[in-house]
Amino acid sequence: TPPSMTVALRKLEERGYVRKEPDGRDQRIIRIRLSEKGKECVEDLKKVMGDMEEIIYQGMSREERLLLKRLLLEMRKSLMDSKDFKGMDMCSIMEKTRPSKGPNDF
Repeated sequence: TPPSMTVALRKLEERGYVRKEPDGRDQRIIRIRLSEKGKECVEDLKKVMGDMEEIIYQGMSREERLLLKRLLLEMRKSLMDSKDFKGMDMCSIMEKTRPSKGPNDF
């Protein structure tokens, strides 16, 4: 596991969102499971996302929403197929294109 993933998982476990469980058949494997608190958090996030979608798409017809989705997917495909970003995932692209932080950035 990459160090940043290990740190993130440790923090999630410390805050009670996930729990570690040993695998029943292979003691070298540790399973990461959502706790009840983690499941509640996911449900809360789904509700917030649904509320945000209602605001974002307010006044758009179903056809306009579908057209927007299709256009965004085409833009994503064009980006992913470009020679500058070929083979990269979206996180890597965001890191590569994010402006460097200056002394006054948070």
